[in-house]
Amino acid sequence: MPELPEAEMVRRNLEANCLGKGISDVIVRDDRILDNVDVAFLARYLDGRRFTSTFRHGKRIFLKAEELQVENKQVKDKHIVNQQKGNQQLEIQQSENHRSKDLWLTIHLGMTGWIDCLNIPDNILKGERSVKSLPNEPPYTRLLIRFGRGEAMAYTDPRLFGRLGLTKSPEDFIRQRYLGPDALKTDFDEFSKGLRKRKGCVKSILLDQGFIAGLGNLYADEVLFQAGINPQTKSCAVNNAKSSRLFGAIQEVLNTAISSSSDFNILPGSYLLPHRHLGGRCPKDGSVLKVIKVNGRTTYFCPEHQG
Repeated sequence: MPELPEAEMVRRNLEANCLGKGISDVIVRDDRILDNVDVAFLARYLDGRRFTSTFRHGKRIFLKAEELQVENKQVKDKHIVNQQKGNQQLEIQQSENHRSKDLWLTIHLGMTGWIDCLNIPDNILKGERSVKSLPNEPPYTRLLIRFGRGEAMAYTDPRLFGRLGLTKSPEDFIRQRYLGPDALKTDFDEFSKGLRKRKGCVKSILLDQGFIAGLGNLYADEVLFQAGINPQTKSCAVNNAKSSRLFGAIQEVLNTAISSSSDFNILPGSYLLPHRHLGGRCPKDGSVLKVIKVNGRTTYFCPEHQG
């Protein structure tokens, strides 16, 4: 399941391969991935724009879409997209006035989502939606955005848990979804203060995106392993020393995973993730890893040094 390191890899890939290129076609293969925006609106809004910058917060990726030529644009349709979370509602209105304003494409990879940058022959007509799969199109493509010169980006998602939508700004989106600070951008004081306010076991707190955004089940296990903290430890038992170790482990683990391109096979030998399987042994002391459920999530830890 993509977590912060995988989202950062996707963001860097998009930044390197998709910025500054005019969007010539938008093909939605499966509208179940769309988050409070319909197919027609998304296609009309992105067509003729270009992505100019990227941003990541936790597991969420944002692409800013700007007009190629604001002048001489004719917009005939008006659509309203309601993006709602709890009592909060964002209204995005497409009109001549609003067309010149820049929105952000939001991407959440879910459990199996990914983005590939690829080439599709230029002789394929724009809007060719009757073809189930274009040349070089990856399996399970749910959204295809074509640029000029045969270049394209494809959002693939076998299990359809990911979501794509539009927002006025990443800041608006983060606030409306009640997301906590990004795991790599928060500071220790903010982290420790937030931890003290929460009740429950420490692993469940780490998985709460409202507390800290970016950690998922796998990296939470690794962080706790590196910090030497039992995943079932209650937050009230996490003193300043443990809190400091935990914060440091979050930074170290996530940065190491990013630099390793999330390839578990090249993570340091002292890491849990390459051994996180039934019968796996602790890389530090050789003890058999224990497997339990924490709030329904499969959890691996070493009972010998995560006491």
